[in-house]
Amino acid sequence: MTTAAIQARNLSKSYRLGSATSFGSTLRETLADATRRWFKQDANPTNGSKKDDTFYALRDVSFDIERGQVVGIIGHNGAGKSTLLKLLARITDPTEGRAEVRGRIASLLEVGTGFHPELSGRENIYLNGAILGMTRDEIRSSLDAIIDFSGIEKFLDTPVKRYSSGMTVRLAFAIAAHLRPEILLVDEVLAVGDVAFQKKCLGKMQDVVHDEGRTVLFVSHNMDSIRALCSQVMVLDHGKSIGCVPVDEGVRAYYHAMAEHEHLPLSQRPRARRCSHAPVFHALRMHTDQGETHVVACGGTLNIDLDLANLGDVTRGECALSIRNEHGQRVVMFQSQYHADLVLTGLSSTILRCTIPNLILAPGTYSIDLVLADQPEIIDTIERAATFEVVFADLFGTGKIPDATQGHVVMPCQWKLAA
Repeated sequence: MTTAAIQARNLSKSYRLGSATSFGSTLRETLADATRRWFKQDANPTNGSKKDDTFYALRDVSFDIERGQVVGIIGHNGAGKSTLLKLLARITDPTEGRAEVRGRIASLLEVGTGFHPELSGRENIYLNGAILGMTRDEIRSSLDAIIDFSGIEKFLDTPVKRYSSGMTVRLAFAIAAHLRPEILLVDEVLAVGDVAFQKKCLGKMQDVVHDEGRTVLFVSHNMDSIRALCSQVMVLDHGKSIGCVPVDEGVRAYYHAMAEHEHLPLSQRPRARRCSHAPVFHALRMHTDQGETHVVACGGTLNIDLDLANLGDVTRGECALSIRNEHGQRVVMFQSQYHADLVLTGLSSTILRCTIPNLILAPGTYSIDLVLADQPEIIDTIERAATFEVVFADLFGTGKIPDATQGHVVMPCQWKLAA
């Protein structure tokens, strides 16, 4: 007999783009489809004869998640993450395949999911508890903890339709965390809350997953949260999965996929760019000594190659490359003149390489800004020309290094008893 809390086999969800013949998987979707077909046929009698393309939001996904596992689901926007959670929560049905979920399930997929807008916050707590199969006494025993955690006691008897999105997600998370479902599905809905509440939620989730042994599926773009909470991750790419893998392996695969999907040529980034004449920066490539792209281990070597052109009018060119953290704060800057006394002169084009031999940044996501100056004039500048991920490495042999909340630079030092 299987111990898996969730089993999926060949799970797929498809839609017909602009279809006049698609049918919804719920009564509401079916009625909406019928109405759309009626209007389309009235406006264009030949529309029904056109063959529509099928779009797979999720395709042939199979996995097993054991009881008590905490699995992160990561991938680019549109990869199928939310679709997968909706299938598991039975919000919509799969086009193909099947998913078996064993245990009481609660989901935080969208702000207000599972709430009745006309009922008060207090009434919705009891409603959600009843949906989860809990008795009135069980719900009442958790009521004070839910109210205290949500921080909305003053508005508890106000209809939920009058709540802000932040208040709604506070109450929704408090209910899901304290009513003890066996399986918890969490989308990035927590991003709606303020920073203090997000921190509070992550702390509670750590208690839930480590002390209470619940099965959790957690969708997030925040790799620090994924690392803190999850034992494995599932990477989705255009609706397909590479399966459940260790966190570091999954994060590397995620950033490789992001590099392929989002790394536009620098010439196609006018919004983040300012030029005083013809653009100089044409391409940026990065790699480690091991051949990794857009992922580097803490303390590892990162090579950044810049393709430069239109340098004919530059008499004393200086290039600068700065690294910013995910909050936009500049962490470090590398300048060709300061670090290598290198200036660009008498060239029409070239490839300039910046090698950082010991990138001692804390694990996290970072971006690169580029500047080319012909002093005192700024010739070309690009913000967020590329992003990369720094991942854990056991630099000090202790199995630990500081994370980005403790500082962005991981400096070596020595500790000893001096007395």
